[in-house]
Amino acid sequence: MQSLSVSPGYFGAVGGNSDPQISQTKQNKWPTTDTIFAPFPLSLLGRLWRLTEEPMSHLELRPSAERISKRTINVDGNIVTVGIVGAQDFDGKDLFLANDGDDLMLSSAGMLAGTTSLWTLTVKPSARTKKEVKARIFANTSKWETWDWSDLVFRPKTDTPTGFRVHRMTPPGKAGKTVDARCWAPVQESLFTDETFRWTGLAGKGSAQYFKLFDDVVPNWFGVVVPEGVTAANKVLLFFHPLPGQAGYDDKTYRSKAGWDGLFHYTTGPLATHFCAAQTGQILIMPVMTEEASRNAGILAANWEAIFSQILGLVAAGPDAGEAAPRAVSSVVVASFSAGITYSAAFRANARLGGKLKGIIDLDGSYSTARVHSSALRPTAACPVVKVHQGQCNPKAIFNLSVQGNYPLYNERWGTPFRETLPKDRKQAGGVIHGHIANTMMFFCSRMVPG
Repeated sequence: MQSLSVSPGYFGAVGGNSDPQISQTKQNKWPTTDTIFAPFPLSLLGRLWRLTEEPMSHLELRPSAERISKRTINVDGNIVTVGIVGAQDFDGKDLFLANDGDDLMLSSAGMLAGTTSLWTLTVKPSARTKKEVKARIFANTSKWETWDWSDLVFRPKTDTPTGFRVHRMTPPGKAGKTVDARCWAPVQESLFTDETFRWTGLAGKGSAQYFKLFDDVVPNWFGVVVPEGVTAANKVLLFFHPLPGQAGYDDKTYRSKAGWDGLFHYTTGPLATHFCAAQTGQILIMPVMTEEASRNAGILAANWEAIFSQILGLVAAGPDAGEAAPRAVSSVVVASFSAGITYSAAFRANARLGGKLKGIIDLDGSYSTARVHSSALRPTAACPVVKVHQGQCNPKAIFNLSVQGNYPLYNERWGTPFRETLPKDRKQAGGVIHGHIANTMMFFCSRMVPG
């Protein structure tokens, strides 16, 4: 009786000879399984066993969670969000999304429940004149092994309401995602009446979310603070950070944003905690600005409403939404810290805000190099102004000034626990108070002009 043989190779020789021809007996009897698998590599057997025990990752549409493995999906529009369910390979390394062709922009959009990585695919503006844009997407391991794929067929739209499309982005660099802290805030009635005002503790919770424009414009990064419980806002507090050059940022690196994520400490630090605690129903939007944009507020002055309405829509749609209907902006309060008053002034001068401008907050702009813009602020019945600054005054004038929205917080007004932090040298103390104003006054100020 002849034996079954397989040529030596990956599986090794099976049977009694190395004849490359496979033969069988006249009775069609096959060798037993222990004969065939005896030389099979145990490591590979273990690998195959794991494949049967652990399901492979797969692709799905978001937010519908529809599985799209090895299917063709039609997309009406320029953008879609997909998820890789089971976001790591067997070695614990992250899978990533890749695509063929050159018509799509692909960006990571964060994680969902720690097991699904989210990815946004957008048709490039240069490809939006095409009738269709086709691309295959792949869920790949770090070794470029493809675990799943899907074909996308976009029917692009050639325009958007603004010409600028807002996209979600993962927190850049070391930027945080949550606001959850306790901090000190002034007692309002004491701030109105007492030279050394009293303090109270408060807690603020919320999330920090991040958005971008793919266009090479200023601004094209936005940090957004969403207080806990705010799910469908239409009121915006627009916050301008100080001039970035003062902190060592160089306009020449704005395009790459190398290191610029440091400005997002305003969206997770004490200022954000105060804003969340105030519960005004607003969301805070902080555009990342260049020094040059202090002249005219960049593209924001002409496009603020459409950009903000897209952000409001995406926030309302949830953290994994890649596309959402815009939400109308009902009101805007413009706030700034220090020399950020320069952006505030340029924006208010060039933007067509009309009756939607409901207030102005100036956090110690008079202490900055841009104090001229702070001095020029004048309240109106429709647009109150809240100015918190280090200017001196007669203690007897504190109440009358407060009624006008003017709050001088000179050295002697700071009691425990902050007085102990102030240097004896008044000039040095001014720098410390400058930081304290940003970190302790947003709760009070946003409550005074809630939009």
